[in-house]
Order: sequence, then structure tokens, then C-alpha cells
Amino acid sequence: MSCTLTAPIRREMAMDRIISIIRENSQLYALKVRQTGDFAIPVIVEDSEKAPSLPEYYIVKTPLEEIPESLLPHKKRLLASWAELSHYQASDSEALRHLLTVLLETRASFSEGGMPLPDLVPTAQEQTFRATAAHPRAYKGTKTRPPKLRQPEPVDLRPYMDTAHNQNRLIGDSSTHLQKVLELLCQEGYDRERLNFILSAPVRVEPYLAYHHGITDGAAPEMPALFSSHLLPLLKALSIEVVKTYLSLFHGLALHEMPDVLPVFLALVSLEPGKFISGWAKLIAAQTMERQAELACYLIESGITEHSPEIFTASDLARFNSMTSEDVYSHRLYYLFSALLEGSSKEYLFSGFHLANSFNPHFRFSDIGDCRDFPLEQVEELALYLDSDNPDIICPGRYYSMSIWESCGRLKGLQMMRVKILQTKLDLLEHIARKNLAAGISVDSLAPDLEHALQMINTSNDNRRAFRRFLKALLEGNDKYILTHPLTLRWISKHPALNIELWSNGICISERLEDMGSVTLSVERDPLEALKLGTHVGSCLGLGGGLTYSALAVVLDFNKQVIYARDDRGRMLARQLVAISEDDRLVCFEVYPLSAYRRLKQLFREYDRRFAEALGIPLYIDSIEDEYSIVRILSERWWDDRPWQDEWDESAEKARNEAQ
Repeated sequence: MSCTLTAPIRREMAMDRIISIIRENSQLYALKVRQTGDFAIPVIVEDSEKAPSLPEYYIVKTPLEEIPESLLPHKKRLLASWAELSHYQASDSEALRHLLTVLLETRASFSEGGMPLPDLVPTAQEQTFRATAAHPRAYKGTKTRPPKLRQPEPVDLRPYMDTAHNQNRLIGDSSTHLQKVLELLCQEGYDRERLNFILSAPVRVEPYLAYHHGITDGAAPEMPALFSSHLLPLLKALSIEVVKTYLSLFHGLALHEMPDVLPVFLALVSLEPGKFISGWAKLIAAQTMERQAELACYLIESGITEHSPEIFTASDLARFNSMTSEDVYSHRLYYLFSALLEGSSKEYLFSGFHLANSFNPHFRFSDIGDCRDFPLEQVEELALYLDSDNPDIICPGRYYSMSIWESCGRLKGLQMMRVKILQTKLDLLEHIARKNLAAGISVDSLAPDLEHALQMINTSNDNRRAFRRFLKALLEGNDKYILTHPLTLRWISKHPALNIELWSNGICISERLEDMGSVTLSVERDPLEALKLGTHVGSCLGLGGGLTYSALAVVLDFNKQVIYARDDRGRMLARQLVAISEDDRLVCFEVYPLSAYRRLKQLFREYDRRFAEALGIPLYIDSIEDEYSIVRILSERWWDDRPWQDEWDESAEKARNEAQ
């Protein structure tokens, strides 16, 4: 899979989609978001002034009369109700129907409004007349016409209906007609259940909030005018909790102060407001302020918001920001979104950015594939080697690193080649091991631990012969080879006070650590597992490191032991090398990996103390004047990494200070 992009791949948005209908200056207007300029895929340019500009999004206000009915099917009905409110005469059912129609479909711009509502004539009642001297029958049965009732002067309600107080008063004056009007609105297509929210408390609720968000108890949050008129209409039928979340985001992004961000933000929300808030909106909030509009634009143009926000989280954005310079930022961000949309692995993409930063900062990521197992460390080592081993060629690693990265994404077979190469090396290693050990070990019976041991022998510069002898004895069933070796016995004889059995088996302690669960520390009794003390943590004592000979020495020499920390599933968390000095002290070395949790390192120090106490020997405290000696027994060479300077051991700190 490869995504070579020459044009935007974004989902097409409905052009001029209406985001809100507002009441302003006795007029109804439709608000729409428009885009000016065509989107161009960002390219890498050294001169920032020559970089292509992003399309601009802006809000346009159009009189409702000019909006085509295809965008607003109920336009005529809404305009008719709006016109009727311009000559309001009495609070009857027709007037209430027009009032609710407008209130349910529009929002106030708050450029005007808030004026006190004038005294209005209530609903016309049936006129009754009393008998008088001139008309003793009160006009009944006579041909004389009674006097007409005084008709109220028409009032233009539109400037007065923008406050909740005035709305409640108008609805309250017509409350006797409310049930009938709600039935009429149902016939026009409004939802009966939502209309009942208005009926529940007609003089205490705002009809818009009651119908669209179920707010009937007067607990509506305070909303800025811009939020109420521009963003709230996009949230119809969503709960008050979602509205509050958007309100919090509105304040957090300071959208009332960000005219470049607000339009593109509204465009994004208009796509799928219910899903957008779940992560994509928060991603914009996590972006630096000066890049929020750009990020929102790329979210639209790439179409990535159709996917779950887990595809690219705020932590991913922070990682991207930390490793991307200004001159390549836009280019990489767009292609990152485009590749993720095509299903590329995030780690593969970040590996590409990492390599580009080291070897080719202006590399163009226009042809991106996918690789789920990209060997970043190996490719980086190869590129560094090529740069250092070829002085006559200027930076060959610049070419090869990115060429390999691209090829791994485009050619699935390249991964199989890498596996086959490793398999070929293993086959050769097995052949050498079989010849040197003079043992008939078939490929089928070669266990993983033995594979690792044979590779360690093959890559080590020292201790190879001694370790081959030990390994051959182990394969023949002699698991006491080291303990019974004459050189080991000679060393033991020089340390008569040492508890040999306890030193061989160690102690075991367990503790439950926060975020890690149950952790157990013990001496590793399997020599081939102990041999992995560097491989497990990726140190120089591991396979491929420069000090593999020292790992062989740890297994060969009886005066050295490996302590592993494992979780309740048996997974290795950290390790430590300990040794017995010639003056019978327990010397403890650094805990690896160095990034291990502080509490886990403290648990290792607790193990060291208990182990020394069980053995009846002192724990060596690192000091400038107090040296120690750890001899080689079967090994020819080993690397002394110097004792662990325990930052939590107060006695050790005191001893070091006194020595200085």
C-alpha cells in the first residue's frame, strides 16, 4: 500500500452549509462558512514567504430570503411566521404558533434586543352588553348594531423577543392556547416528545433550549453571545452535557478572540458534532495557538475526522511537534494525516521523521507506504556506519536511510528478505556452533535460549573457548560444570565463610508496586537465562553490543550473579549484577534499564541489603578511598561497570561524603 498524493483527498463538504439562522435588526439571516482559495498540498520550501498559503475560512451572513429552499426546505413557513410577528395584535393561538416557530428555528444575534416589552392587548373576548335606557334589551332582537370593540394597534414584536423574560411573558399570555399550538406544530413535523418539554413549564423555559436540548429547569449555562448564535445551533438534539463540553472548549480556545480559528472550527463541528467533540476538538485545543487554524484546516482537507480520534491523539501531536522543525512542519503534518487515513502505522511514520531529522531534514514524504515492523535501530546504525566508513562519499547514509525506509513501506517482500537474511545468519551460526562444539545439534531441536547463547559466542571477542566448554558440558547434562570446576573450587576454598548454597540459590522477595502489580526479585539460576542480562534490557552486554564477552564472564564466574525482577506474568522488568569481592563483601552494580521506576530500584536496594544480611557479609558502600577486588575465575576478561551509587541509601551517601 502506498499513498502518492497529488491532490487533496478530503471528504467533500456541502457547499455553503447553513450553520445558524439569526435574528438581527428585524431581519432573519443565514450564517454559512465559506472557503476562499484552493487547497494546495504543502511543499517544503526554504523561504517561508514562498510557501503556499492555506485556504481561508470565513463566516458569511445572507438574508434568509436569498437562501435557496434546497438548503432550507421550511424557509417559506419561517419567513411567513417572521412577517406575522411584525404586526402582532393579540395573544391568540395563531400568534403563538408564529412566535414558537421563530423561537425554535432562530437565535438572536444580540446586536439588538433586550428592550422592555410594551403593554399588549390580551386575547379578544366575546363582547357582552348591559341593558340601558336607550337599549333596554341590550341590543338583543333589535336591528341596531352594537358598538365595535376597540382594536389594538399592531405591534412589531421582533425587536422585543430576544430575552428569555420577554419570551416567557409572551408565551404565558397565550398559555391557554399552548396545547392547541403544540398539536399544530406536531402536524408541521416537530417532535411531540420534545415539544412536551415546553409544555412542562411554559413560563420558565426558553423554548429553543427546551426543545433542542431538554433544558426545562432553568439550569442553562451562561453562554457568550457568539457561542449562542454561531455554535449552539450546530448542536441540536445533543445533550446539555455535550453543550457544556463545547462551551468549555469555546472558552479554552478563546474562539471569541480567534477570528481565524472560529470559521474553520465551525466547519469541522458541522460535519458530525456528536463525534467531533470526542477527540478531534480536543486535539485542536492541545495544539499551539498559532497553529490551531492550520491543524483544523488539515483535519478537514485530509478527511481524517471520519475515523476514531484514537488514530492520532494529543500525545501523538506532542510527539510530532517535538520532532518537527518549522520549515517542514506543514508538509509533514499533511502527509502524516493522509498516510494515517490510508492505514499506515504511526510508528513507521515517526520512524521516517526520525531518520529524516538525522540524515535528510528536507526529505519529501510524498510517497508513503506502510510497514508494521520497521527496523529503525538497524537502519540508523547502517546509515551511521555508511557515513563513517565512506569518507570519499558525502553522507551516503542520507540516501540509504530514507531509501530503505521508503522501500520497506512499498515492498512487502523486503521484510521477508530481512527475515531470510537473519535466518541465513542463524543457519551459518548453527553450523559453526556444531563444528566447534562437536555436537550433533539439529535445527529442529535448537531452543531459543541456545540460539541466543550460540549467537553470543559468535559475536564475542573474549571468553569464547571457556564458554564453549561450559556449553558443551551443559548440553551433555552436566549442570554442575562451573561449581565443580577446579578453578571454582580453588576460589571457594579462599572464602570458607561464604554460604555456597545460599549464594548459588539466592533469596526471593516480592512486593506489590503501584502501576506495576506484584513484582518478584530472585537470583537467576538458569545460566542461559542469566546470559541474557544485557539482551533483555538492550545494554552493551547484550546481543550485538560491544561487551558481550562480559555477559559470558558473568555466567562462567561463580563469584558473580544476576538478579531479575519479574511481574506476576513472568515478564522481566529490570536486572542487576552482584558479585562477591575478595574481602567477602557484596558488591552491587547498576540496575538496568536505567529508565526503571524509582520504586523498583529501591526494591533492588532492599534485596541487596537482605541478601548481604542473609549471607552474613557486609554490603559494599561506594567510596573513593575504599577499593574492592572482584577476580576472574573461569573467564579471561570482564567489564567492571563500577558499583551502583545508590541515591536513596542515606548511609551510603554519608559514607561518600565523609570519604570526600
